[in-house]
Amino acid sequence: GVLLFLLVGILSLAVCYGDVVNISYIHEHFEDLKGKEVNVTGVVTAKFKNNLIVIQDKTAGIWLWSSDKNKFSNVEVGDEINVLGKVKDHKGLREIEVTKIKILSHNNPLPDPKIVKIKDIKYNKSLMGTLVKLCKVKVTEVSGKKFVISDGTEDIEGYFKYNDYLTLKVGDVINLTAVVGCYEHTIQVYPRSNEDIEIYQEKESNPTKTPNYGSIFFI
Repeated sequence: GVLLFLLVGILSLAVCYGDVVNISYIHEHFEDLKGKEVNVTGVVTAKFKNNLIVIQDKTAGIWLWSSDKNKFSNVEVGDEINVLGKVKDHKGLREIEVTKIKILSHNNPLPDPKIVKIKDIKYNKSLMGTLVKLCKVKVTEVSGKKFVISDGTEDIEGYFKYNDYLTLKVGDVINLTAVVGCYEHTIQVYPRSNEDIEIYQEKESNPTKTPNYGSIFFI
């Protein structure tokens, strides 16, 4: 009992001073860590803006944001970075507001997406920031950059955070790789490019991957 108490105390002290923690620790203790400084390292899995990216370590993923609109201008997907910043809840989105960043290496392999069901995402906030894959889900609504997909039991909203996005049609059955996020306290999924979408053609059992449209310019 005493040993456990001391261990918890040491971990709390470490987090207060921004010492290194893994990302899953942030999710597990999110309410206690809000407003506190943490130091994390991970590989960039998505870059949506020059001040909005996502990283993932071996335990989980998390969104990174900065008030400096060019904070991550030199950061690319596949970079391993170390960041210092405060844990925040932005309208339901779990994120770190980054104050310091260091690029450790480039061209690292990205983690394999975690294969999940929609219910796993909607009822598990600790998956925010994680790269996931939803298999054979049906598009039920499309409105500009926003879409809704269903697995027959649950549905979830998706959103294209980039231009030149694929035009989905109601009834399309797709495999979707995406980052889990949140907007206005509603959990959503965000593909990173058109390459994250595989469309099943009618009367075919194998999905056809969408064509590579070249470089994707994030907004």
